[in-house]
Amino acid sequence: YNLLYTVYPLPETMIDYVWDYGHLDANAERKYVEAMFSSIDRTVEAQLKEKMVTLVCAAQQQFKKWEDVSSVSLRDVARYKILFKWFLNSKIRRDNLSHKRGRKKAPKTLQSEAAVLALLHCYYLRISSKKRRADFLQSLEPQFARLLGLKVKDVEELLQNEEDDFLNRMKLPEDIAKNQALKENVFALIVCIMTKIPIFI
Repeated sequence: YNLLYTVYPLPETMIDYVWDYGHLDANAERKYVEAMFSSIDRTVEAQLKEKMVTLVCAAQQQFKKWEDVSSVSLRDVARYKILFKWFLNSKIRRDNLSHKRGRKKAPKTLQSEAAVLALLHCYYLRISSKKRRADFLQSLEPQFARLLGLKVKDVEELLQNEEDDFLNRMKLPEDIAKNQALKENVFALIVCIMTKIPIFI
């Protein structure tokens, strides 16, 4: 095989120089997330920012329970910020087009939807198991309900509508079925291309 690189075991003489820097506990992580969210668009109210912090921290903790403490990091939070900004701008532009047809949404509604879609794109779509996905949404339902007044079915419907909206704007050959896999892949790809976020499918 033509391997690009080979990984060798660490020599025993180097063991003394290996350091475990540990990981952030929940409180410290929340402070970092709050600091990162302080630079989000000024039009977003502080109250919504606080709700977003709570949702992101809850998602991070859930992944740490399932996998390990290094399965998520502040890089995921940075991606969430990028995704939120893109979804918000996209929702505003599409809503302005819909306004001509009399379906204008309130700014708070658009911001809340962008916050949830960014969370789903950043965390939910990376889960391969249907059961694990359901468990993820179920674990966050208290936060969705308390912070945004949403139930799990509302969150699933929001994602489904967004995926449908993306695909319905495309002209597909007649023999292509608009199944869930296609919707999800197109949705994930377009958003990552527009935000320049690497993606593996």
